[in-house]
Amino acid sequence: MSTEKRREPREKRNKSNQIMRDVLYSVLFNIFAIIHLLVDKVLDVFFKWFWGPERARCPPLQRKQVIVTYSVQQLAQMIRTKEISCYEVVSAYIDRLNEVNPILNAVVDGPFVEALEEAKTIDDRIRRGDISENEFTEKPFLGIPFTTKDSTAVKDKLHTLGLTSRRTVKAKEDAECIRLMKEAGAIIIATTNVPEVNRWQETRNNLIGQTNNPYDSRRTVGGSSGGEGALIAACGTAFGIGLKLFSLAN
Repeated sequence: MSTEKRREPREKRNKSNQIMRDVLYSVLFNIFAIIHLLVDKVLDVFFKWFWGPERARCPPLQRKQVIVTYSVQQLAQMIRTKEISCYEVVSAYIDRLNEVNPILNAVVDGPFVEALEEAKTIDDRIRRGDISENEFTEKPFLGIPFTTKDSTAVKDKLHTLGLTSRRTVKAKEDAECIRLMKEAGAIIIATTNVPEVNRWQETRNNLIGQTNNPYDSRRTVGGSSGGEGALIAACGTAFGIGLKLFSLAN
């Protein structure tokens, strides 16, 4: 028997074995997926019973609060074309932040009142025509409010990292990402809660306490950018900066 004839049955067997392995893998994968869904459902029912009725959630947006539903790009364009003032945008987000934070417990420092003064200054410059097209291009976030996690240094603002030993510590300079955002025209309005030194999967510490989920305060917001995630989900900020690394500016 030639070598080629002996090789054919072997190749057929190998192909059949591969098909069987693929089928078996597919069956096992589907079984695992079904078990996973069932376990999730059982746990969901159990914890709903364990924790009791649904607790507080953030209030829904009112029609007058539609500003906080726009994207950053939309807001920047509307400010640029004078469809809306920078002061209106910043004020709307600060109002929403104050509305939801009693439920979320997400803010470490802020809202910053000087953000409104900065917004007025930008509006005055736009109204006078002092901002060139080139400056608008160089500052794509001009007039847009943002927040950042407490572990990211913001000059002259609390920089605690969730540690009671740093409860009064303030940053002496901006972290590089904050400096760049300010250069791009963005306005910082608050800093948000983190786990101690960003090391945990729950946003909880002995200084600020636990940050709550905006949809159901029984549930986690995760971490380490839990304060940012909660505030963004509740429309309390236009966008946020959450970083794994942090810099001590003191």
